Amino acid sequence: MLNSIQSLSNPSGTSAAGSDATATLGPLLQEGETVRYVLTSSKGIEQTQDGRTTTVQPGSGHDAYAIVTDFRVLFLVGSDAEEPSIDIEFDLPMVASSKARNSLLSSSLVVASEEKTTVKFTPSGGPDVEEVAEYIDRLSDCWADFHRAIAATREAIDAFEATLTAGEDAQEELTTAQSRLSNAHHHATRNEDGPVEAMLEILEPVEDELDQLQVEARLDRVDDLLADAEAEDAFDDAVAALVEARDRLEEARGALDEEALAGEGAAESIDERAAAIDDYATSLLADAEDACHQALDAADTDAAADAWETALARYRTVRDADWDELGGANEDALDFQIAWVVGNRIDALCARGAELETEGDDLDDSGDDATERFEAAKAAVETAQTLADEHPHTDADRFDERLEDLQEKIEVSEWQWGDA
Repeated sequence: MLNSIQSLSNPSGTSAAGSDATATLGPLLQEGETVRYVLTSSKGIEQTQDGRTTTVQPGSGHDAYAIVTDFRVLFLVGSDAEEPSIDIEFDLPMVASSKARNSLLSSSLVVASEEKTTVKFTPSGGPDVEEVAEYIDRLSDCWADFHRAIAATREAIDAFEATLTAGEDAQEELTTAQSRLSNAHHHATRNEDGPVEAMLEILEPVEDELDQLQVEARLDRVDDLLADAEAEDAFDDAVAALVEARDRLEEARGALDEEALAGEGAAESIDERAAAIDDYATSLLADAEDACHQALDAADTDAAADAWETALARYRTVRDADWDELGGANEDALDFQIAWVVGNRIDALCARGAELETEGDDLDDSGDDATERFEAAKAAVETAQTLADEHPHTDADRFDERLEDLQEKIEVSEWQWGDA
């Protein structure tokens, strides 16, 4: 086999030469590896390692070979063995330098590795040594940059996953991971005479990992948020968890590459979680409605006012949480419901104020108790007026005269009992 590669001692820039060399040297090559240059020498291979220089000589009637691929630089010597073996090899990412050293009678290729091993190879002819040295230098830099870019991408992916798992906004980390992935893709494709397909094949699982993570990590977060929402005692905390779950689910849906992930049921998983979110949103709306029923069924004005306050707080929490039609409730429907609850709460506060005023009137000969009733009545009416002032569909001015009357009763009561 080695005797047959001497005729291939030229640049494989021509497709025929490259294909022939790759086919001839196939048993020595890795999958996807392509031969770019073959150099032949009768002088052997000079190797320097740890300050000690040795020369590997070919067998009698054979030559030494330097084979440059888009993955490695291989040095081997011819022998009578049936199967050739590689004597020295450098993976391109581990090449520290490559240069042509010219003398009066010859030019040598000098390749040094990161491990401080240097090989000097003086070809008898064939490709231009400076061209070969430049190729090795350029591709070694490309491989090194490519591996660094992949490592940086994986680091960014880990940060993205950690931020998502913590329930924080991970857009910045995602943008970083995507940017670094793009950088790795640039290095993989920047040399037309480089191993573009092989590098892209290495990059593909990293791309898939990021794509998958954008879906899976967000779905995991959705599950956590749904569990949190269902476990929350506070209505507003449950709403906040549910709305975030909806947002994370929409991010997962947007990130879903249906063609790549359909077989793994990602689309179905998203739909199932969307249904679960909507079901729980319906139950939260039912909780707000329950407060309305409690107010309508309340045995006294005090309990009614409190229940209407609870209902109003819940509907406001839902409306202010970017609810966006969860549970079938859109913004207009929520505003309409809030207006109805506000009206009922104002009526309940006014009714409570009237009851307290009547109690005060009945206690006009009982000292401070009457004053306390009038003050409580005024506080209830003031709350009603504030609520009316916050909602343009109600009239806040209509409470002014009532408040003046109550203030007068407070002052008279205080004067009668020496508190003025």
